[in-house]
This record gives sequence, C-alpha cells and structure tokens, in this order.
Amino acid sequence: MANELILIVEDMDLLREGLREILVNEGFHVITARNGREALDQMNNKVPDLIISDITMPVMDGIDFYGAVRARKEWIGIPFIILSARSEPADFTVGRHLGVDDYLVKPVSRDELVNTVRSRLGRFQQAQMARVQQAYLDSLVAMANAIESRAHQTSHHIEHITNYAMLIAEYLGWSGKKIERASLCRYPA
Repeated sequence: MANELILIVEDMDLLREGLREILVNEGFHVITARNGREALDQMNNKVPDLIISDITMPVMDGIDFYGAVRARKEWIGIPFIILSARSEPADFTVGRHLGVDDYLVKPVSRDELVNTVRSRLGRFQQAQMARVQQAYLDSLVAMANAIESRAHQTSHHIEHITNYAMLIAEYLGWSGKKIERASLCRYPA
C-alpha cells in the first residue's frame, strides 16, 4: 500500500503543508485544498483514495464538504477522516452521526496519522475486493443459470463442451484429480 492519492483539506497553511510532508514521506501522493469548495474543485480533476478534512474552514466547512462528497454516488465510498481541534464528546458524536470513517484531534502525532490513513485505506481496499469478488461470482452464477435454463436447447452443445473439457483435463494431467462429468454441467441456483 502506497502511491494512493490523499486529499488534505485544511485552511491553516503550516498544518496543511506539515500533513502533506508527512504523508509524502510515507510514499503517498497528496493534493491539498484550503476549504471544501477548493477540495470539490480538486476532486473534479482527481478523485482521491482518502480524504482528511478539517471542520472549521472558510467558504465551505468540513461538514458541508462531507455532505457534498457523500451526495455523489461515485464518491460515496471514499474514506473520510475528520481532523479537528474540536475534542468535546459532542464533536465526536457529530462525526459518528455523519458517518465519517475516523475522527482525529489536533495536534495529531505522525504515527497516529499514518496508522489511521493506512488502516482506513486497507479496510477500503478489502471492501472493494470483496465487492469485485461478489460481482464476479454473481456474474458466473447468472451465466450458468442462463445456460441451465436453456438446457433443452443446448444440451447437445453442452455435452460436446463437457467432452472437450474432459479431454483437455486428461491432456493436462488432471485426470488424477477426481473430475466428474456431472460437476462440469451443474451450477448452484
């Protein structure tokens, strides 16, 4: 994991550049914005893999920015981390209510920042892989069911394909592995 694109949205120049430097030194690509409006403009050009945003900013604050990001279906899954000086329990409750992925309090240590970013990116990538695997499986089952539903029209064709598959398996030396002709023609519903 590295080379992911991180968007940092922070109005304080020194903090924004410090966060950028930490993440660049960890191998991430980083783009920055001073407020939510600038961040949305950045996202129209480059979609980040993760967003770190302050709450209190001019022009568009972090809460409105979060709402704008989640309003676009193509951005809804981007991990979103709030980084704020607000540390009261009510502030954490607002973050949880919004559905942000994490809430860090300023000042944040280098280790806490990097570990949180890596953790959220890792979880996001796992979720994406699970969705791809499920979509692949769903497609295979749908295709198999479509073939099965037309079995009366294609049974002769399926029998030929099965025979060819058995010949190929034998040629490749897979005959020692218990391959049954019936297992090549049956699919789960």
